Amino acid sequence: MNRDEICALLTEKIKQLKNNEQNLQALLPEIQLIYGTRPNGRTPVMYRPGIVFLFSGYKIGYINERTFRYDANEYLLLTVPLPFECETVATPEVPLAGMRVNVDVQQLQALLMDIGEDDHFHPPHVSSGIHSAVLSDDILCAAERLLDVLEKPMDARILGKQIIREILYYILTGPVGGALLALVSRLSSQHEAGRPAPWAVSDA
Repeated sequence: MNRDEICALLTEKIKQLKNNEQNLQALLPEIQLIYGTRPNGRTPVMYRPGIVFLFSGYKIGYINERTFRYDANEYLLLTVPLPFECETVATPEVPLAGMRVNVDVQQLQALLMDIGEDDHFHPPHVSSGIHSAVLSDDILCAAERLLDVLEKPMDARILGKQIIREILYYILTGPVGGALLALVSRLSSQHEAGRPAPWAVSDA
């Protein structure tokens, strides 16, 4: 299947899974499904740290003079609670469909410890708390598998966190990985002031 066909399949899967979302959140609370068929004008919102993937429809965010769009080609990453305005574009024919992955800092810390001081890990420096980046084929494939396991409660409970870890890995090693790294460093410093982490943000 090509990318458009995969996104169409994921959109239909999310529509079906939404009917059982309450049970799914009990199994995998990091995941929140997104589905809607109505547009929504520019509205103030406040999101906590997380990653938003859309497979159909799109949203436009506005913060100060900056505008960013997230859709089936680009995901949204927030690393600080941030107020901004958001516009939703959706119709019954092209619904808004996707999922939000809330960032589990402990899981992220464990992943970074496993990466350690690998010479190939040099996340770029970032200064903002909100980013959009290309939804790579690796992330899309992992997202597809995550939605697949949500269809079976035991699969969701046992395999879901592993797939979320994989998604976090791809984001960490991607163009906005420094934002996740900064999130962990900021929160860790509240508990271990003055103790250096085994990783560092690169300006490369």
